[in-house]
Amino acid sequence: MYETVLREATHVEELQTWLDGPTLQRLWPDLVLPPQVRQLWEEQFPDLATTRRPAA
Repeated sequence: MYETVLREATHVEELQTWLDGPTLQRLWPDLVLPPQVRQLWEEQFPDLATTRRPAA
């Protein structure tokens, strides 16, 4: 559900309704997102980038 909301939300209210910060941070490393979506979110919220797992 988080992947869909991050890709498809068009209003801030949708993000506020469906996303929880601590849950997003916990799930972030495992979410399958387009690279540009991940980059934009990590630029806006640098703490997300610190949770990313190194590439295998």
